[in-house]
Amino acid sequence: MIQVFAIVLMLGTGKDRVVIENDLHFYNIDTCNYIANALTKRFTSYTIRGQDHATAYCLPKLVDKAKKVF
Repeated sequence: MIQVFAIVLMLGTGKDRVVIENDLHFYNIDTCNYIANALTKRFTSYTIRGQDHATAYCLPKLVDKAKKVF
C-alpha cells in the first residue's frame, strides 16, 4: 500500500450533491490541487444552476501499489 492524494469531485449543492469522481490519484498534493482547481474552473459562479455547481478537493488515501497514480 502507498499513500496518495485522491481528488473528490462533486456536482450539485446541498442534499442534491453527487460524487462524480474519487478515483484519480496523485503522488503530490500540489499536482492534485492544481487538477482539482482546473476541474472546477468553469463552475466558479454562483449564478449558474445549483445542480451544475462543482466542488473538488484532495484527500489522503491508501491505495494498492498496482493502482495507477499520476
